[in-house]
Parts: sequence; C-alpha cells; structure tokens
Amino acid sequence: MWAFPALGVSIEMDLYVRAGLAPLQAIRSATQTAARSLGIERDRGSLEPGKRADLLVLSADPLADVKNVRAIDAVYRSGRRIERGAVGR
Repeated sequence: MWAFPALGVSIEMDLYVRAGLAPLQAIRSATQTAARSLGIERDRGSLEPGKRADLLVLSADPLADVKNVRAIDAVYRSGRRIERGAVGR
C-alpha cells in the first residue's frame, strides 16, 4: 500500500463527513470543487475524456468510509502509473 502524501486532504474530507456531508460530497469538494476554485477544472478535478487522468486506485470503498481514500493501491499521473517512491518527482 502507498503512503498517502496529502494526509491533510484526507483529514479534511473526514471532517466534512463528520460535519454532515456524505462521503461523495466530501470527495467532490476535494477534487472537482477544488479544481474549479483554482481555475484548473478544464483539465483536472474529474475523470472525463480529454482531462489529465490523475487518479488514485483504492483498495477500499471511500463511499463506505471516506478514510478509505488512504487505502491507495496505485497512483496514475496523466494516465501513467507512477511506481512507489516516484511520487513527487
């Protein structure tokens, strides 16, 4: 399993859920809404044709428990799998 490089984001999503948001709403806040607020939604924030395809493959369902966003099996940047230890390069 991967070490989660942005633990703060997963803590924030957990706090959103504790405050009453559904897990999917918390995930959208951290992805789609964040991209929109930064003005980068044209190619980031959601999985759609033509976008960068930066994504995490999880080994547990984040809709069952939003903390499962930490259960990272694989990382893809621009559609290419990033090997362990290469994140951040």
